[in-house]
Amino acid sequence: MTARTLPNRGWKWARPRAKTNELLVIRKPAMPNGVHKRDLPSKTCPVCARPFAWRKKWARDWENVVYCSDKCRKLGR
Repeated sequence: MTARTLPNRGWKWARPRAKTNELLVIRKPAMPNGVHKRDLPSKTCPVCARPFAWRKKWARDWENVVYCSDKCRKLGR
């Protein structure tokens, strides 16, 4: 069967790798490079009164973030 005849169920198809005589390298588990969500600063949304945590995309603008989502931002004005 080819990829065209199979239903798309989120499968990713890749070309088979060329056969080599290289040894398989087993990686050590990576050290966590982040902070637990419970340790991040949080605020409370004035519209829905739910707490929301700091996000990386808000790093430069965290002092100005007021609403938890675009929906609350639109309802709050």
